[in-house]
Amino acid sequence: MKFRFNNLTPNEVPVAEDTAHISSVDEEKAPTTTANVLSKDDSEVINKEFQHDVQAAEAINQVWTRNHLIMAYILIWIVEFLLTCASGLAGTLTPYVTSSFQAHSLTATTSIISSLIAGLIKLPYAKLMDIWGRPQAFCVMVASFTLGMVMMAGCNDVKTYYAAQVFYYVGYNGISFTLTIFIADTTQLKSRAWWIAFSSSPWMV
Repeated sequence: MKFRFNNLTPNEVPVAEDTAHISSVDEEKAPTTTANVLSKDDSEVINKEFQHDVQAAEAINQVWTRNHLIMAYILIWIVEFLLTCASGLAGTLTPYVTSSFQAHSLTATTSIISSLIAGLIKLPYAKLMDIWGRPQAFCVMVASFTLGMVMMAGCNDVKTYYAAQVFYYVGYNGISFTLTIFIADTTQLKSRAWWIAFSSSPWMV
């Protein structure tokens, strides 16, 4: 008795061909898919060679929504407006305060020393922002600004007023500098100048 396998052979060959075809197609598609995934991951990964708060600033751009940034820029304008009012108030009252302490000739000295110290503090403060963190450094500058205002309001001699001016201008310049850095972190280069001008617009009021 003979068994005929002719009917089985035609059915087996196409299966083998389909399997080979599928495997070849998978091999062709696999590198492309892997490449796409890697490129996507590379574009979203934060550079770990940067300092701690620089990485946090990059993370803000990936997490914050458009509404968050709009609210942040509104608050920046309000803070700059308050700084502008405080600056005008302090500059106007300084001659009267020094005169009340019989030291009107020291008005210029007070402004020069406080402005010099506040200007020099920006370099170490910028490094502190990168290492420690922008929010933490901003809180320190707000505390310095507030302390200066309180000391100016309650001073009983010209020496205390000098110290108050130093704390005030250090905090003032630090707050303004922090807001500028925040704008640089959250804007593109082509529109950065416009947003910095927007934050400085309270000076025109």
